[in-house]
Amino acid sequence: VFSATDGDGMPIICFLLQEQKCLFSVRLQTGERFTDIFYDVKPEMSWSVPAIAAAPVVVTRP
Repeated sequence: VFSATDGDGMPIICFLLQEQKCLFSVRLQTGERFTDIFYDVKPEMSWSVPAIAAAPVVVTRP
C-alpha cells in the first residue's frame, strides 16, 4: 500500500495485489458540504495496470 497524488494534486491510495498481479488505486476527492470537508472514495481505473513483478519498496517524501 502506498499513496500518491494525481496531476491535479488529489490524493490517491494504491494497493498492490500480489496474487492477482495488479495495481488498484482509489482517488480521494474532496468537497465541501455543510462547512465540513469529506472524502469520497471512487475507483481510479486509469491507474489500474497489470503488475509483472513486485517487490517491497520504501517511499519517502522529499
